[in-house]
Amino acid sequence: MCRHLLAGLLILGSASGLIAADTAGKSAAQLIEQLSDRNFKVREEAARAIENLGPAVLPALREAKNHPDPEVRRRIDQWIPQFETAD
Repeated sequence: MCRHLLAGLLILGSASGLIAADTAGKSAAQLIEQLSDRNFKVREEAARAIENLGPAVLPALREAKNHPDPEVRRRIDQWIPQFETAD
């Protein structure tokens, strides 16, 4: 049983590493698009990557203010003032 648990944990760790690696080389615009992905983990990883970029992502956020997805717009509306004051 311990072997199965360990194998499961390794698989989960590998999958989350793949998602994190997938967001590493993405542009801000690509990360913003991932905020509307069907996969919750992809959306959350993209959000974390955007937050890690901080004020540097402001131009892309401003450009995407009218994104068709209301959840993406909500996040953008939250980040813009946050990043502007951190600048």
